Amino acid sequence: MRICGIDLQKPELLLARAAALSTQIPMMYLLVLICSGVLVWTHWTTAPVYLTVYFPLALTVLCAFRLVRWWHARGTPLSAEQAVRMLTQTMAMAAVLGVMFAWWALSMAPYGGPFEQAHVMFYLGFTPIACLFCLMHLRVAALILAIVVLIPTLVYFYFSGNHVLFLIAINMLLVELVMATLLVRNSMDFDRLIASRRESVNREQAARELSEINARLANIDSLTGLANRRHFLHLLQERLGEQRPSVPPTIVGIIDLDGFKAINDVFGHAIGDQVLVQAGARLNQLGEVGTVVARLGGDEFGIILAPGTRDDQLDGLATILVSSLQQPFRFPGAVARISGSVGFAATRAGDTAEEALARADYAAYEAKTTARGNMVRFSAIHAERIAADHRLEAALMNADFASELTALFQPVVDGRTGERLGYEALARWSSPTLGDVPPSKFIPMAERLGLVPVITRAMVAKAIVLVDQLPKPIRVAVNLSARDLASTEAMRALSHMLSSTGTKPCRLDFEVTETAVMRDVTEASQGLLMLLAHGARISLDDFGTGHSSLSRVQTLPLDRIKIDSSFVAGIESDRASQAIVKTILSLCQNLGLSCVVEGVETWEQVQTLSGLGATIFQGYYFGRPQAADDVLAYHRADAAGQLSA
Repeated sequence: MRICGIDLQKPELLLARAAALSTQIPMMYLLVLICSGVLVWTHWTTAPVYLTVYFPLALTVLCAFRLVRWWHARGTPLSAEQAVRMLTQTMAMAAVLGVMFAWWALSMAPYGGPFEQAHVMFYLGFTPIACLFCLMHLRVAALILAIVVLIPTLVYFYFSGNHVLFLIAINMLLVELVMATLLVRNSMDFDRLIASRRESVNREQAARELSEINARLANIDSLTGLANRRHFLHLLQERLGEQRPSVPPTIVGIIDLDGFKAINDVFGHAIGDQVLVQAGARLNQLGEVGTVVARLGGDEFGIILAPGTRDDQLDGLATILVSSLQQPFRFPGAVARISGSVGFAATRAGDTAEEALARADYAAYEAKTTARGNMVRFSAIHAERIAADHRLEAALMNADFASELTALFQPVVDGRTGERLGYEALARWSSPTLGDVPPSKFIPMAERLGLVPVITRAMVAKAIVLVDQLPKPIRVAVNLSARDLASTEAMRALSHMLSSTGTKPCRLDFEVTETAVMRDVTEASQGLLMLLAHGARISLDDFGTGHSSLSRVQTLPLDRIKIDSSFVAGIESDRASQAIVKTILSLCQNLGLSCVVEGVETWEQVQTLSGLGATIFQGYYFGRPQAADDVLAYHRADAAGQLSA
């Protein structure tokens, strides 16, 4: 919206114009008063008193009032509304005062001689030029002033009969037209300069706002509003830098929510998110001044305890934290319940934030696995375990599995005849630095390090060597991990190994667990089909302990199902285990699959399982894992008829 050329939608421009005019208009009024006083002086004795005293006095009072008002506006902050009011008043005063001064000066022209008339002419010609420059930042007012002064002057001298004065008036009109043109251009340049500054300020403001948003995104968890992991580590590092030997060490903790996955599964992620928000708020409210609470990710929160917190206070603090989390989370139509496992670690001299947090994380893991819903302090025992893990990790990363791995083979036996139908290859690792390391130790670490596909290939190579020497149709099974199935490259490498074996078709079986397959049934099936193309067979290991569904099992290219040993222990008297095993045996029969029962260790178990319909067994009762040479020796003896019945 514009009023008399003033754009009300641009407050920065209005204020800039007012600020510029506040220094120029007082100078303009002072100039007009001085020039008018000189004109009065030259006409003092010739013009009437009302033209030399009364009217000039009235104009002086009016000009002085406007001068003082603008003078005081110089250092006063103005609002946009005040600036609009002053600018519109200035445009009106330009018209009014221009008419009054022009009428007054032209009224003086008939009095006096040629010099006095020339003075009037110069007064009406040059004084407006100075006023134009003073009003250049309000060009509408400047143009109004030029029009109301010059047009009457031109008309007056045209009818005066003095052609010389008329031509002088035309000359001044042309000069002022040029000056007005320059004034308009300069004024527009001024507007563009202000607009450019405004855009620059807007860009800077936008940049600041964007920087603040980025800083928030970089440091604040968007769901809970707490510090995120990055900012938490930064704050912890600052706290460590402020640590003094005379005060207790900084204590950092991790709180892992117990039962949160079930909340998502039962109530959905929307309720789960609200649980995280409220859990974060509860934890944040419990801390003393100086306590920092952060969401590290997922259902894991971090806490830096207030400076001066002692180790003997941790049990009480943990109880408060866990009790707070155990209070129900109530939502419309849903009540969610969780708990929390807490790990605390005291920092040490020279610690980095990552090192301190890693120890707290280890303690929280211990709490979650061995003392769920309670607190565990990081101790020297935990430090030794971490050091052992580091040694194991280093040994695995530098291992030559082709030479360091040993394969032992446990027989799979037909319980009716005692005939060995095949073997399962089991990995044993003898490290040059650590000695013999049990599979329960090195396999999980190899999984974390991504080394299992390398181990699998080494075991397949050893199995191929053995199976090529075994009598047909005996087969050897090798275990596949989730990492193997998830890696197209790993499955292609295994396929290439099978294509180069000397035994055709391939007499290797590959055992996969329910959990490994169910991560991605489609991808797992595609990888297994590569192996099937070479004559390999697929067994589903540890059946009954995973999370598969029968419909998905039916889609897999299976040849055999292996019942987990957990159903065998105590099966002689455990009716539930008997029912489960019988159901699985019936399932395999209906699907045309063979079924192996694992973990058979006693004759009583064999009798019970046989009564349920089982025929193929694996376990210590039928044979412990053997070296390849022992397996071959067994079959040579069997072929020679030297085995005892």
